Amino acid sequence: MPLHTPTVRLSFPNIAKPRAGKTGAAPKYSASLILDMANLRTTEKQRLGALGQACRDKLREKFGDKAFKDDGVTPKAAYNWPFRDAGEKDDLEGYKEGDKFFNCTSHRRPGMAKAVNEGGRVQVQDTLDPEIFYPGCYVQALINPFTFEAEGNKGVALGLEHIVFIRDGERLDGTTGSAAEAYGEVNIDASELGFDEANNDGGDESGAASLV
Repeated sequence: MPLHTPTVRLSFPNIAKPRAGKTGAAPKYSASLILDMANLRTTEKQRLGALGQACRDKLREKFGDKAFKDDGVTPKAAYNWPFRDAGEKDDLEGYKEGDKFFNCTSHRRPGMAKAVNEGGRVQVQDTLDPEIFYPGCYVQALINPFTFEAEGNKGVALGLEHIVFIRDGERLDGTTGSAAEAYGEVNIDASELGFDEANNDGGDESGAASLV
């Protein structure tokens, strides 16, 4: 049964179309989801705890107690564990020490929706627009833990079933504002775009090459 994530920050979304992680691999839809561990609400902690326990159950079911350290809770390093320290990627926007992140993937396009506040009640409405899911926005997801063992790797991974846009956030990819506004002060002559070709004499090209 798929499980709800806490509200997380979306990074590296491939929701519009699948991409291959490496040459020769089957393309997948995917997302990296960042957990702000210092600011989890009680319900979010409960969701995260349930998700972690489901992953442990899957790992134990497939590989037995040998997959865990002596505490019976912490997976051994030889087994892939989906939740990682965001400090590993602190060179990237949005990833910082103390937070966690996890990746989830799917061979089929995940269901997409957005949360809408209607009179104090949240309604989840389906959408066909993958563009609302940008790096930096906040989402929730329905994910499905599963085990794998292939090419020397083994452990638990997360399948992406559905993703729900929750609210806007500061973009992580550096894209800001409107392109039209950014271009507002640029004077573009119609002849540059071929709109006035009949009156375009080609200009003086004698010194053009030296400009670049």
